[in-house]
Amino acid sequence: MHIVVVTLLATLLASMDLYAQHSDIVKDTVPEHTHGKEKEFYYRDYSVVYALYNDILNSSVNCRTASKMLGDAFHRLLSAHISNDLLRGTVDFAWTFVVKWFSMLWPHELGHMLRTQQVGGIFTLERFVFPGIVSSLTLPQNASTEHHTLALIGGFEANYLTARDIQCDFHRRNGLYNDDIGLAFGHRIMYPLYAFVFAPQDPNSPQTWRAAGGDPINFTKLVWELGNRPVFNPDSSINQDLVHFYNQTVLVSILWNMLDGNFYKEILAFFGNQVQGQQPISWRTDSFQWSYGTVFNTSPLGAELYLHNYFTVHQAFYSIYLKYGFPLKNYGIGITATDVLHFDRGGLDVQADAWNQDLYGMGFCLSSFAHYTIFGTVDLHLQAGYKTQGYVLGRPIQNGLIGYVGMRYRF
Repeated sequence: MHIVVVTLLATLLASMDLYAQHSDIVKDTVPEHTHGKEKEFYYRDYSVVYALYNDILNSSVNCRTASKMLGDAFHRLLSAHISNDLLRGTVDFAWTFVVKWFSMLWPHELGHMLRTQQVGGIFTLERFVFPGIVSSLTLPQNASTEHHTLALIGGFEANYLTARDIQCDFHRRNGLYNDDIGLAFGHRIMYPLYAFVFAPQDPNSPQTWRAAGGDPINFTKLVWELGNRPVFNPDSSINQDLVHFYNQTVLVSILWNMLDGNFYKEILAFFGNQVQGQQPISWRTDSFQWSYGTVFNTSPLGAELYLHNYFTVHQAFYSIYLKYGFPLKNYGIGITATDVLHFDRGGLDVQADAWNQDLYGMGFCLSSFAHYTIFGTVDLHLQAGYKTQGYVLGRPIQNGLIGYVGMRYRF
């Protein structure tokens, strides 16, 4: 992970001058929360971070930046030098497909690695088998069911953390470029992709639950066992409540996304012109703007459904979410306020989360995010906070300090 961060940082710094000279992205001088007509330019940055204790942000933030950089390398630099239309279109399709595909898969695998390391295990990348990647997770002999569950869900956590952060930026910045918006769609559909494409299984077959192959089946079984519920009945038949939980989770992972109006914008962005942009669907007046977004996630307590509300009041941005999880009890709420302190070269955001969960009880997480402009459009950013024991998307389970340090280059 240290190598990933250092490599991205070096590439970022080396590309700044080249990008500034040749890119058709310019700094957005239009206020972010414009009303009425579409903006011509959208927010863009490259961010790299190093987060404490194998936080999943090490995967989601850095892989998202890698995706943008690889996309920009062709669409905004190399493409202009290919004069043949057929060749340019062919390379465009191939390049975009490969970048998008691996921008969905690599964060997933790194998420597994980070959670596995959190619980003292070893992650091994074994081989590529299109359309996926085969890896193994080796945990200590004394690892608990909770540890196995955490290592297993780390992949989906990285996917849904990436989708959530893109969604938040989409609303906060009042628009992004299609390559970034579309990436959220790719990450949103990873659970059903695994259930139907990468590792399809028959949940009604006893052998499925004995072999426990594929992330969705493993996730369902581990969560069920973590709640001290039997997988098999005394007569060796499958517990039908388990099968119902499996089917319900797969269905909800699709339907919950479909309730988000901007999910359809993400689909259009995924297949659309990558250098164009879009603004979110929202309700707005001259001084107020509201929009919402849905997020699905997998946790040690089961499936999670987030309903995010995004508010802009006189240019100040706020985010409030409500969370419901099943089959184990998992209720949560969180609020983020941006630029609560603002000064010439930076600002300070704050975030608070609270929950009531089986296994962990009631808890909270408080954190602040500071950004400071070092020079030009290069920022130093730092997050610091504290959480009690409990599950927060991407964060370590145990109580203690959380945070990261990083750099951001804004276009």
